[in-house]
Amino acid sequence: MNDLQELFHQGGVVLWVIGGMSVFAWSLVLWKFFELTGEHRKPVDWANEAIDRLKAGRPRSAMECCEGQESSLARVLRFALESPVIPNAFDRHYSPFLESEALRLNRSLPLIAVIAALLPLLGLLGTVLGMVNTFGAITAHGNGDPAALADGVSQALITTQAGLVTGLPILLLHGWMRSRVERVVDAATLYAKKVESNRSVKEAAYVSVGSK
Repeated sequence: MNDLQELFHQGGVVLWVIGGMSVFAWSLVLWKFFELTGEHRKPVDWANEAIDRLKAGRPRSAMECCEGQESSLARVLRFALESPVIPNAFDRHYSPFLESEALRLNRSLPLIAVIAALLPLLGLLGTVLGMVNTFGAITAHGNGDPAALADGVSQALITTQAGLVTGLPILLLHGWMRSRVERVVDAATLYAKKVESNRSVKEAAYVSVGSK
């Protein structure tokens, strides 16, 4: 504990800011990680079964396959199955719902990206402040007093290292989460298109599964 206190003392205010921002960012990363992992935890056999039942002309039975599912894919499938049969349904009706799901899945990711970019910059700021302190010590005491230079050099090195060590992993995880969101949205879009392609125009009298 004493070593940690000494480390933060040497790093100064900038290191405290880096520590606080990194803790906040990692809490967001862990929350988002478990949320996106849950999107892929369940197999999509139920979704394929729903499409097969829709092809067989059993929309109500297809809807039953989505019961108990809470993923984005399930929400999109339920919305598509409950929607009225209209021309150009995907562009006019499904796309806005898919965009809203994409926005929900991307929630907090921009903030994580900003923090990941700021952490190394804060480390650079600590480096600059440390060098300013070092030059100030040289001006006041000359080059013959290493102890007077130690604080500035320590601040410069510690904050640079802290900014890189905390920022880079968060940035890498942000990229992974963005790709995971894209895969979830692509899968939901694919199944929404399957629903649209398998709903015959002859179902025009059909308003929604829930209204039957």
